[in-house]
Amino acid sequence: MHEMLNTYGSCAKIAYYNEKPAAEILYYPEEADVTKEFRREGVLIINCIYTVPGNLLENP
Repeated sequence: MHEMLNTYGSCAKIAYYNEKPAAEILYYPEEADVTKEFRREGVLIINCIYTVPGNLLENP
């Protein structure tokens, strides 16, 4: 992970809904994934860790 961060930079963003944090978006180049046998250049892997606190979906 440390080597990937040094090579490719940041790999996460926070997603907001109604101005409140709602999810963490993780992304990284497929070519950085050493577990894949075939890695394509220019392809991003994107994962969303979604959390919904009880009051997130209520109107502000």
